[in-house]
Amino acid sequence: MAKQPTRGTDPTPTFDLSLAALSGEIGLKLAIPLIIFMVIGIKLDRTLHTTPLFIFLAVALSLTASTIMVARIVQRSMRGQV
Repeated sequence: MAKQPTRGTDPTPTFDLSLAALSGEIGLKLAIPLIIFMVIGIKLDRTLHTTPLFIFLAVALSLTASTIMVARIVQRSMRGQV
């Protein structure tokens, strides 16, 4: 009977799909709010002739929203619910 390798001693690398999914989810949670808020900020700046004011506010809002979303993902993953 062939000897089974013990856990962690297998020399072949394995790819954890859940880690890739988590990375993709975090990436989307960072990119999508930034794009949405930037478009809104650019349109407001063009309409009100206040260039860079609303762009800066949009970036600040997107960073805040993204931070909250990523924190929730991290909390969920630390509880093992990913």
